Amino acid sequence: MTEVLAAGGSSIPETVRDAVLARAGRLSLPGSRLLEAVAIIPGRAEIWLLEQLAPAEMPHLDECLASGVLRADPGGVEFRHELARLAVEESLAPDRRIKLNEAAFRAIADPPSGEPDLAALAHHADAAGDASAVLRFAPAAAERAAQLGAHREAAAQYARALRFSDSLSLETQAELYKSLSYECYLTGEFADAIAASTQALERYHRLADALKEGECLRALSRLLWSIGRTPEASDMCRQAVALLESLTPGHELAMAYAQLAALSMSTGDSEGVVVWGMRAARLAEQLGDREILASARVNLGATEYMAGTPGGREKLEQELDFALSAGLEEIAAVAFNVLVRAAARQRDYVVVDRYLDSGFEYCRERDLGNFRQGLGAERARRLLDSGEWTLATDAANLVLSTARTTGMAPFVALTVLGQVRARRGDPDVWAPLDRALEMAEPSGELQRLALVAAARAEAGWLAGDGERALDEARAAYDLALDKRHLWFAGELAYWQWKCSGLDAAPGWIAEPYALQIAGEWQRAADSWRACGCPYEAALALAEGNEEAQQRAYEEFRRLGAVPAAKQVARSLRAVGASVPRGPQPSTRENPAQLTAREIEVLELVADGLRNAEIGDRLFLSRRTVDHHVSAILRKLSVRTRGDASAEFHRLGLDRQDR
Repeated sequence: MTEVLAAGGSSIPETVRDAVLARAGRLSLPGSRLLEAVAIIPGRAEIWLLEQLAPAEMPHLDECLASGVLRADPGGVEFRHELARLAVEESLAPDRRIKLNEAAFRAIADPPSGEPDLAALAHHADAAGDASAVLRFAPAAAERAAQLGAHREAAAQYARALRFSDSLSLETQAELYKSLSYECYLTGEFADAIAASTQALERYHRLADALKEGECLRALSRLLWSIGRTPEASDMCRQAVALLESLTPGHELAMAYAQLAALSMSTGDSEGVVVWGMRAARLAEQLGDREILASARVNLGATEYMAGTPGGREKLEQELDFALSAGLEEIAAVAFNVLVRAAARQRDYVVVDRYLDSGFEYCRERDLGNFRQGLGAERARRLLDSGEWTLATDAANLVLSTARTTGMAPFVALTVLGQVRARRGDPDVWAPLDRALEMAEPSGELQRLALVAAARAEAGWLAGDGERALDEARAAYDLALDKRHLWFAGELAYWQWKCSGLDAAPGWIAEPYALQIAGEWQRAADSWRACGCPYEAALALAEGNEEAQQRAYEEFRRLGAVPAAKQVARSLRAVGASVPRGPQPSTRENPAQLTAREIEVLELVADGLRNAEIGDRLFLSRRTVDHHVSAILRKLSVRTRGDASAEFHRLGLDRQDR
């Protein structure tokens, strides 16, 4: 594994290949030929198939197993590691590899029981260079994989078919590219999806197929929006509508209307959501197309929910329930994301917690990587706002390490990463926030611009740069006011007020911010605590009297919010108040690099409490406590709770003045 990581790229390192082939080279000639037969079969090689490929060599199977290269499995054998299989497969002479794959294709086409494995047929046809067989089986394998929710496999099979598609008609090529694009969209491979959709669009245009061209323009519009190119996406979707409205109204036009409603929602254009959403809904009802109707209603419900309209959230939940019961996976995944994101932006964490984990699992189980990533990013924001900053960082880094696009999920993750670093006083605060700003600016969307503007304003204020904080907060403030977004307008107004750049804000902004700006710090703190946002509650207390500032200081220390704690300490000392000077419970100031929350959890572990009891004591979910305990064991390099308790006392963490 060290060699693989050091080599980088996708090729097998020479050292690994040499080690595998050296072990394989100790086999007898029949044993080597049997190993070669196993090597052309990805994963598990069934005994009946090996008997077809290498009947004379089968008596030497025990020799291969004894060599350590293969391991037995009920009804078959497999290589101990895929790298070993690839090393042997790549060592085969071209003619030998082709003959083995041809034999495997013939055997799998007529299995001893059951239906032929379409994916295996496509694989061996590809390896044998049989273009006609690939074109016969790869699309069928892709359709089957998509039905089973294996969308990455479906995309791979469509891509396989397209490698052999030169002999196909333009129409068939276009359909394959369109299908590939959709599967890549579902898995979050937006660059590949855009490339495939562009190829499909070009072919439909050459065919003068206006209906398909309009449908493709709408799909490409959705992909461009996904990576933040919203103005282009809007223009393209309007082109689609204009083209499709010149034809008989149908499914494709209703989908384009629904897409324009979604784009309007992303830009905060409530009127546009209603206009286009209602057009989509009316046409969907005429067509009897419940799927499009659900899509339109999701956008309408989300807009009403964000505007505080009674019943908006319930509409969203109703469409989610319908999509789940009807098996409309994409609509359900969209509804989960829209519902969680809308709730999170309003600090409605009761709703977030109701749907976040279940939505994430739903998307994970169905290989809907695009939507799983979105919920993963919202999980990071949820943890940020609840004060679980180590877990928030882990969640954000997971999104960033797996995302292959510049879409919404990595953007949100970058803002979380920057805010955690700023709040802790960690280095390299601005790199993720600069990258997030680069991703947000082309979109022109409030939901992106305001989120990063607020994060950057806070980072500036915590760094003691009030002028920069003021500039950052003002960057998206007018847009937030224009769109009348209660929470974004409130947050951006608050940071301007903190920097003495705003005397008053509109009365309609979100309550906690309105209370803080009005000087009602205690009510603001209570409101933030009710939302489940301890850091924001401490910020409100820090604006109060000496006793409130002392409470804020202790809360900042508990959270590991070093810059904010220092600011409050300076304020207290300025009026002659005493400030505890004990060690800060930050990750840098204990030998185990534990966070403040992890020390709290560890102390209760040392007291003999179980995870459920710890959760009750600290008002945390069982799942969150599980994460903390796992992190503690890892950081302390111990395996048991008893060992962790011993380390707690040995390191003197029980004697820290927390």
